[in-house]
Amino acid sequence: ELIIQGLINEERYARTFVRGKFKIKKWGRIKIINSLQAKKISKECIRKGLEEINETAYRDTLIEVLNKKAKTIIRERVSIKRNKLIKYAISKGFEYELIINTLDETFIAFRSEFGTSRSDNSKS
Repeated sequence: ELIIQGLINEERYARTFVRGKFKIKKWGRIKIINSLQAKKISKECIRKGLEEINETAYRDTLIEVLNKKAKTIIRERVSIKRNKLIKYAISKGFEYELIINTLDETFIAFRSEFGTSRSDNSKS
């Protein structure tokens, strides 16, 4: 029974930790997972904790994080600004592919205004 009680407490801790770091600190999944692993929380409890994150809210939070950071890097070339946004979102724990897709889909006005796109970054 103590083992079961311990797992329930660990799961409750993981869920509370995830909610707090996501909603208050605006952390992405990667940073949350790494932090919970450092605290020796089981993979199963981490998985259950991550269930606290709604996909729509996750994407909206990433957009909020990118917009807030974008306002601080006004006087940069577009490629530098884009790279800074990517690095910042990665440092907050968001997944690279999601960051790229979100930038491509959300910042259409940003791209068209400055003439950049995802394909501009790849050299053939």
